[in-house]
Amino acid sequence: MRGKHNRPLRKAITTGAYNILLGHAFPVVDGYVVHPQVAPVDFRRDALDFVVYFRIDLHRIPVFFVEVKTALAIKNLSARADADDQMRLRLRQLFDQSLTELHGISALGTRLCFYCLDKNTESLTPRPIPQIAAYINDTAPADRWDADILTDDGFNRFMNIVEHVKALAAVEGV
Repeated sequence: MRGKHNRPLRKAITTGAYNILLGHAFPVVDGYVVHPQVAPVDFRRDALDFVVYFRIDLHRIPVFFVEVKTALAIKNLSARADADDQMRLRLRQLFDQSLTELHGISALGTRLCFYCLDKNTESLTPRPIPQIAAYINDTAPADRWDADILTDDGFNRFMNIVEHVKALAAVEGV
């Protein structure tokens, strides 16, 4: 099953797997709700800009989110820059509603880049790389997606963030 005809199937498998993973990491019996959403597609842009967004709420407060794009995006400078821009926009959108720290993950297929907004210091990691108008510079290098959820290291990094978010929510009385 190769070729363009199975791309939607591969995307569904990836997003379905993330939906299951997030449901296990943030169980509904503990008060968490995983909200999968499909971002509108801008037909003027490359098809790589398609995004599935999972927002995890605890008692209607956003505590975590994941934005999933196709694995092909890792090889595309513009798609990575768009993924990074979308993550930063989402962090700004959720700033006033969230815990004192808001964590998010950009997933390009199984490759993960971890983001954290610290509201106390108003700092955001990873730090942005400014675009230089006179050049085509890489504002979101592929090596930022340095974890693979299918490896022990990548899964452990993911679960460490999950446990940190849960502990933070408990401390903040959410």
